[in-house]
Amino acid sequence: MTSQTATVERSTGNTIIQIVGDGNRVEAGHPHLTLTRFTALRQIRQDFDRLSPYSRSVPLVGREAQLASLQAFLDQPNTVRARVVTGSGGSGKTRLALELCEQCANAGWDAGFATGREMKRFLALQNLGNWGWQRPTLVVIDYAARHAETLGDWIAELADREASDAPPLRLLLLEREARTDSGWWPEVFDRGGYGAGTRQALLDPPQPWPVPPLEGIEARLAMLVSVLRSIDLEGRLMHLIDNPDLRQRLMAVDWGGDPLTLLMAGLTMVQQGHTQALVARRTDLADQLAKREADRLRELAKAAKLDDTLVLHLAAVATLAQGMTRQAFEAYANTERQALHRAGGGDPANIADLLGSALPRADGGVAPVLPDLIGEAFALRCLQGADPKDAVLRCYAAAGDLVTESLVRTVQDYADANGMPLLWLDAVINAVFDDAVRLAAIDVRLPLGSTALRHTNLRVAQRLVKLDGSSPAAEPAVRAARLASLANALSENDYREPALQAAQEAADLYRELAAARPDVFKPDLAMSLNNLAATLSALGQREPALQAAQEAVDLRRELAAARPDV
Repeated sequence: MTSQTATVERSTGNTIIQIVGDGNRVEAGHPHLTLTRFTALRQIRQDFDRLSPYSRSVPLVGREAQLASLQAFLDQPNTVRARVVTGSGGSGKTRLALELCEQCANAGWDAGFATGREMKRFLALQNLGNWGWQRPTLVVIDYAARHAETLGDWIAELADREASDAPPLRLLLLEREARTDSGWWPEVFDRGGYGAGTRQALLDPPQPWPVPPLEGIEARLAMLVSVLRSIDLEGRLMHLIDNPDLRQRLMAVDWGGDPLTLLMAGLTMVQQGHTQALVARRTDLADQLAKREADRLRELAKAAKLDDTLVLHLAAVATLAQGMTRQAFEAYANTERQALHRAGGGDPANIADLLGSALPRADGGVAPVLPDLIGEAFALRCLQGADPKDAVLRCYAAAGDLVTESLVRTVQDYADANGMPLLWLDAVINAVFDDAVRLAAIDVRLPLGSTALRHTNLRVAQRLVKLDGSSPAAEPAVRAARLASLANALSENDYREPALQAAQEAADLYRELAAARPDVFKPDLAMSLNNLAATLSALGQREPALQAAQEAVDLRRELAAARPDV
């Protein structure tokens, strides 16, 4: 690894640009913002590492249209722009962002990923309304829902920079799902009344931008061939690529357009020596690879004379916690040894040494098993104890909402294959059922459109409204927002009349709030009237639905006349 340092100072501002190392870190600003392109993670120590998007082990194929759209996003004349990129786990969001960062860096931009911790640190030191970045800059934020509160503050402060003569600043937010009417999106883009319009004006496009599956056979084959060539050095399976049967299978499987699953299938084909992987379920492929990772860690534990069951259990909970620092891991390992009655399973420091080497993390801690889909299969396979729910609850007590995020993803990914993740998530919800703050934090992380989570969504929404109703200190604005969420959840579960009742109550509350603070609550009133119109229409009440929709349109016209730019 070469070491280079370049410093550029601007005499009229407060910004210093430093490029440190082999291009894997960019520090911008004084106070500085640290970005990374994760070049250290390109090292491939085992075939399993090829599944990570950070390894960039196979060329990016079939994404020409998406890269062209992102280039147009970069080339806009506006100073600040943001785009929300959505797609299921393994759809290629992160890989696409990494490719864009590489292209930007080659074109002279500062580009990379900003971690949640770095975003908070920078926000505390620098008002982004006065931030003096010196070169075109691309900031990628993965798992955007996790950082919704901080992102909302970033967007609010950057929204005033549109008239600036600063170079382009682009924010690329990556998340599995985003709905403009619920979840994390309103927290980022809808807070602040009229100010919400200014935030939304930064978006290009104004809606979430989904990454589509790889459509054609050529793109799918190219992905499969890339992984086969990188692993099957003797070319034992390459003669099968031109087989019409293989091509037919690749177009027939429901996961054929998913880049990660194509990589998993290729890796499994090399291991097994045949093409049966092309008829396996996505979750079965992930489980086979999770078993292989568990076998690797088990052998390492035995060689180190450590309790392999304890080591696998601790790797599983570290995965649910999305990684742990060295200090947090050692403390947690000590607690888990006692809870599992495996006090003699090994010294926590020795286990931390082993897992820190096998699952290295940049800060010296223990990283999760990745990619997410395989890490989820690993957790399902390796969590130990008389009742694994107890281990999940201990992990949630230690790592909080990071565990909730992992469980939500696991429920979605394994809904058709394993009911255990939903039981684990229900256990966490039950543990905080009387705590409105922690339950609301879970609610933000529940995607409304998920079939697997629709009952969970409704249960949490109903409970939050009940907790608000029993609290004299509940704020009307909070209650109105929760009633609107409840109406959506009831509609998703096809409870139309209760949905109408909740939507009507939300609209009535927003009408009162808008009368007192029109500058803040008129946009919310318009949104609630639109939702009310939808629930009325679902019940066949067309004239009242039209009346509510017309009022919503009138309000939007009024807002547009006052602020046409947003």
